[in-house]
Amino acid sequence: EGIAALKAGSRVIKHGRNGISRTTVLSLSPDERTLTWDAPPVSKLRPKSERREVQLADARALLIGRESHVFQRHQSTRTSGGERHLSLSIVLRGASAWRETLDLSFTD
Repeated sequence: EGIAALKAGSRVIKHGRNGISRTTVLSLSPDERTLTWDAPPVSKLRPKSERREVQLADARALLIGRESHVFQRHQSTRTSGGERHLSLSIVLRGASAWRETLDLSFTD
């Protein structure tokens, strides 16, 4: 049931490293290897949304709840959104400078 919902696209709250949380649609690829979402425009230089993805093969751990550095660093902000028991972080292997974890809260 959960995999089918992800393949169809699930609305989630994505928590950014800068403390800003945004609602986006997270999708699982048909082959169940890639998670994708749209990153919002950040400036006049990039006025359109940009498609982002994470290969599930790059996941090295799954943290249930709000255990990652991103959640801990911004736990007091009102913009965090989402319920603790519906939150998770995917810790990535070979993380780049822009992403060490993918921090999400599901709305249902």
